[in-house]
Order: sequence, then structure tokens, then C-alpha cells
Amino acid sequence: MNIKQKGQTLIEILVALSIAAVLVSATSVAVLSALSNAEFAKQQSLASQYADQGIEIIRSMRNNDYSNFQQLSGTYCMASSCNSLVNTSSNACGISTDPTGVISCGQNVSTFVRTVNVSPTNAGATDCNTAGYKVSVNVAWADAKCTDSTKPFCHILTISTCLSNYQIEPTP
Repeated sequence: MNIKQKGQTLIEILVALSIAAVLVSATSVAVLSALSNAEFAKQQSLASQYADQGIEIIRSMRNNDYSNFQQLSGTYCMASSCNSLVNTSSNACGISTDPTGVISCGQNVSTFVRTVNVSPTNAGATDCNTAGYKVSVNVAWADAKCTDSTKPFCHILTISTCLSNYQIEPTP
């Protein structure tokens, strides 16, 4: 074997190592991206479950005590341990009110923030066909993709429904 052939072998090894490094890097990026997307999908699924739960709690409140339900209007925080909404002036269920009257919730369900907005509607409203109440449950969460320090919870999932204003007749 002459010296020229030894140099070619060294170059071939370096090219093969470079190709292997590129392949390993590309595979690593693909795996990390897939894991990140799977984690986001998991968080989004949990947020959807918490929002559905919030809607069911509000529906149950309407069915069980319509006169108290009629008093609701505005935005409320709803912690995981709560099965009802409380007055915003109290600190129950993780609710706190700042001096300007704006409700700030903070993390109140695991790593999520769940808020409920209840607003009466009129018979001709475009978002609800009948007079009643529009209920929106917002669930916000943060992950590594949230980079804006002014918005720590950069992902928000909202579920809305219209509840009619009829009273449930008790079963005899």
C-alpha cells in the first residue's frame, strides 16, 4: 500500500463520520420535536378535560339552584377542589381581587389556570339563539414555548356553551 492510498482511507473515514454525525443529529432533532409535540398534545387534552368539567359544574349549578345561578355575571376563578363559584370579594377557590377589581387567578388546577365567564344573553343575541346565559370556560397553561414574560400562560383553550333560562322541575 502506498502513501497516497493511506490518505484516501483517512478522508473516507472522515466523510463517513461526518455523514453519521449529520444523521444522528437529524434523528435527535426529530425525536425531540416529536416528544415536544406529544407533551403539548397531552397538555391540550388535559385543558380540554378541565374546560369540559367547568361547563358541567356550571350546568349542574343551574340545574340544582336556578335562583342562585341567575345571580352570576362576570368572570370567576375555579380551582380543582371547587364545585361551585364564589363571590369575587372572597378568597375561596383561589380567587383574589386586586384593588382595581380585576380578578387574577394564578395556577388553580394543577399547572393550569381555569376561569369561567358567565353572561346573560338576550332573545335576539347572535351567539345564543334563546334568552339565557352564555358560559365560557378558559383554561390556560404554560410550557417551554412560552417566552413572553408578560404572558406566562401563552396557551389558552376556550369552550363556550349557551344555557337556557328555564327551571328544572323536580322529580316527584
